[in-house]
Amino acid sequence: MEKLKEMINSFSESMTILNQRGYEKQSLTLFFTYLDQLGWLTSSTEFSDGSDFRNWIDTYLL
Repeated sequence: MEKLKEMINSFSESMTILNQRGYEKQSLTLFFTYLDQLGWLTSSTEFSDGSDFRNWIDTYLL
C-alpha cells in the first residue's frame, strides 16, 4: 500500500509542477499515463493492455 501512495504522490506532484511551469500537454500526457497505471493495478494479468485502461476509465472515471 505504501508503494501505491508513493506512486500517487509522485504523479500528482509531477503534474502540478508541469502545470505551474506551463507544460499543460506534458501534464496531460502524464495524467493519462497515471490512469493507465491504475488500470494495470486492477488487471488480473501480469501485463496491461488497452482494455485494462478502458475498463478502469469506464468503471471509475465515467
